[in-house]
Amino acid sequence: MSTRAVSLRPVLRGLLSFGLATALWGCSEDGDSNEASTSADASSTDADMSSSGAAGSSTTNVSTSGASSSTTDASSGEADSSGSETTGPAIGCTPGDPCCNDAGEYAECFLDADNGLAWELVPMGGNPNVADAVAYCDSLTLLGAGGWRLPTVDELRSLMRGCPDTVADGACELSEACATVECDSDACDGCIDAPGGGPAAGCYWDPNLQGECSGYWSATTPGGGFGWIVDFADGSIRQRDAALPAGLVRCVASLQ
Repeated sequence: MSTRAVSLRPVLRGLLSFGLATALWGCSEDGDSNEASTSADASSTDADMSSSGAAGSSTTNVSTSGASSSTTDASSGEADSSGSETTGPAIGCTPGDPCCNDAGEYAECFLDADNGLAWELVPMGGNPNVADAVAYCDSLTLLGAGGWRLPTVDELRSLMRGCPDTVADGACELSEACATVECDSDACDGCIDAPGGGPAAGCYWDPNLQGECSGYWSATTPGGGFGWIVDFADGSIRQRDAALPAGLVRCVASLQ
């Protein structure tokens, strides 16, 4: 009996060693598996966070793009611009005014109540020279009557609004009585540094006037074949060759 017991001990020790090794191997595999699983979960979480961040970034970009597009023209992608080369229609007038219709609107002409001058409401188109401008106004019939003419530089200056140096009593000395180039000065540049800054949609004239906001011929000449132009886009007064198609035309008549 004792001999058999002694001989079994190595066998039992072997079995115990084998079982212990197997158990330990299983624990190691479970740990590696768990560690791998944890690593995979962490990677998945990082991926989710990255995806979420990318989505948030995309949303932000769309929002910013939308805000930016509100200040651009949808068809061209260029910045919106405002303003026009023409102004009007007329704001309104008082019935009984000879230029006012029954609906309280200026029709054929605009009456400047400050001086009794009636102005062609919609000016002549094109860019005639001075001779053609004079001929056009002399033949014009409005309110069923003639008597229309090309205005003097003083009369055109009476239409100026919002440009201190070239309004009727401004620092610019150019006038019918002082029409030579010696009467020209820096003051006659008017508001050339602020073009489009007038009260009538950027034009330096009465808001009731219609037509292209630009330079208009006067009947006043400095001599030498030149004529004075009053420009309502920048409030300036300048000379141009009277034979050239360099100005627009708005005829005037006196109702006083």
